Amino acid sequence: MKGNRYLKYKEACEKFGVCRNTLMKYDRPGITIRIGRCVRFDEDALTEALQAEQGGKQ
Repeated sequence: MKGNRYLKYKEACEKFGVCRNTLMKYDRPGITIRIGRCVRFDEDALTEALQAEQGGKQ
């Protein structure tokens, strides 16, 4: 099992150049994990989801 990197909202916004509201659309199992009230995004899963959405718009 490889070690996934989990990003905070701010880190994900900066890395992918999207706003917080855009990331909220991806707040679902498989892409995010919750630790109490904290939300973390699985970097690999979020990358795939954003690429899939971008591919569908072309």
